[in-house]
Amino acid sequence: MRAVRAIALLICSFMLSPLSLADDETQFTVSDFRDRADELYKARREGLSLFADDKFDEAYPLLLEAARGGFKQPQARLGYMHMNGLGGAKKDSRYALGWLGVAADGRTEPSIRKMFNDVWKRIPEQHQSGYQKVVDQFVDKYGTDATGMKCQRVNRQGSKIRVLNCVLTDPDGALLTDQWDEANRSQLGAYSFDGNLGGNGQGGGGPR
Repeated sequence: MRAVRAIALLICSFMLSPLSLADDETQFTVSDFRDRADELYKARREGLSLFADDKFDEAYPLLLEAARGGFKQPQARLGYMHMNGLGGAKKDSRYALGWLGVAADGRTEPSIRKMFNDVWKRIPEQHQSGYQKVVDQFVDKYGTDATGMKCQRVNRQGSKIRVLNCVLTDPDGALLTDQWDEANRSQLGAYSFDGNLGGNGQGGGGPR
């Protein structure tokens, strides 16, 4: 709740101006999509683990890479970091709402959607259209349609707990699963999925 109040104050004090994502995006021309998928899964796994340990400076570039790839939990955590100016994330309501908005778009964790909705309710009505344009920008660039990410809610292995599973795809729509996750699942005892377990097995839940 404190985070929601913080972003509300930030919104009220911030003069909304056009936001360009041109300098916030890296173009990749990689022919081996399998290798690129492995890099993104690793960035997600390590970034979420570092975030869980409050190592925000180290977590930021990894979460940013994974978020640009379309992963929901890294996107939500970047939104949280921009709310509070943590690590390499500048305190900026546009980036906070943009990342939270794309994380909440489509199939996602209920906790992520609730956090976005709680923040959105506190935006003065006269500013909502401007922030909606920002959210739309992020969805167009980093949403599931733009990145080819496939997300679904499934049962965690050996449990009735429902968790979000997001999987990368190649340009033909074939799934590129997390090979590290599959290789280590028997040791972890559960799927890591989109941040439900970090690299150390502890990084679950939505932004704190």
